[in-house]
Amino acid sequence: MTDARPPAGPRAPSTFLTVAGVLGGLFGVVVGAAVAARGTTSAVVGGSLLITFGAAVLLSWSSTLLRLRESRRAAVDGSLAPRPELVDGEPATYHPRSSGASRALGLAALALMGTWALVMIVLALLRGAPGWLVLLVPWAVLVLGGPVLALAGRLAPGGVYVTPTRVVDVDRGGRAEIALVDVDMIAPMPGRVLLRPRRPGAVTVRRFAGIWGRRPRTDLFVAETTGLYGEGAALVQDVQRVMGR
Repeated sequence: MTDARPPAGPRAPSTFLTVAGVLGGLFGVVVGAAVAARGTTSAVVGGSLLITFGAAVLLSWSSTLLRLRESRRAAVDGSLAPRPELVDGEPATYHPRSSGASRALGLAALALMGTWALVMIVLALLRGAPGWLVLLVPWAVLVLGGPVLALAGRLAPGGVYVTPTRVVDVDRGGRAEIALVDVDMIAPMPGRVLLRPRRPGAVTVRRFAGIWGRRPRTDLFVAETTGLYGEGAALVQDVQRVMGR
């Protein structure tokens, strides 16, 4: 069974959320600067934390808004058109995802918070306050893990492979796979395409970037179409063609 609706692109956040996010980020930066200007150690620590979070919020919102523009450009970008490739030695049609500045901005927000944590770790050691390391070290590892793995190429947006026997989605450190004989329904949704399995356990997943990578679902095969050529329409048509629907 196939849902006849065409895939839709990602939805833009509401004007209220956009304004609230930008104002919240600016508020953090301004208030943080005012607090840090007092000059005491506690004021500098607290103020720099507010500045860091405010700047991270602004970067995150910029990433979200830019991603929408990039998605629209990717939908008509001929360099992202499906092309023949191999996956695990099997011929496939590869649908690559775009990777633009929006992704870099999101990672920059994490790197900024991680850098703040590293600076605080150094200060804690210099000031003889090792107790703060219990909080700061896990924080630094958690937020810097993503940017580090991204630089190592472990969190690439990847793409979707459609072979004569299966569909494989490799995306940001995660991999999901389903055999075509196990696909019961193809359902295009805003920003993604769902393949409903006929039986439990039909979707097999792997993760190779730890907690920082994407965590694919096992009850449904979900392929994000943001950044795909045609916003996923070409992917749906390809799956339908191979399945003979």
